[in-house]
Amino acid sequence: MRNRRALRLEPLKSLKRCYGPGCAKQCERLLANLRGTNLTNVESLIQFHDTLLFLRAFPQSARVVELTDELLAMVEAQVVKFGASPSDAAALDDESVSGIVGTTVRNT
Repeated sequence: MRNRRALRLEPLKSLKRCYGPGCAKQCERLLANLRGTNLTNVESLIQFHDTLLFLRAFPQSARVVELTDELLAMVEAQVVKFGASPSDAAALDDESVSGIVGTTVRNT
C-alpha cells in the first residue's frame, strides 16, 4: 500500500516550474503537508530530493525556502532507512544521485 503522503509528490513536481498567481501558496501547502512523510521506496526519495533541490534553488516564495530546508533536513533519516537494503543502497550509490545527504561517493 502506498503512503498517502507520497501521492503528493507528483503534484509537487508539476508545481516546481509554476510561477503564476497562486503557485506559491499551492506549493507551500503541498510542502507543509509533506512534513513527516515516510517515503516507501528509494525512487520516491530520489525524486523527492531532486524536487526539493529545484524548489530551493528557484523558490516561488520565502516560505517555500523555509519549507524546503525543513524537508531537506529529514532526507538523511530516509537515506539511512533505505541504506539497509542492498538494492536500495545500490540505487543511492549511483553517481547520478550523488550528493544526497547521508550517501557516500566512491571513485576508483
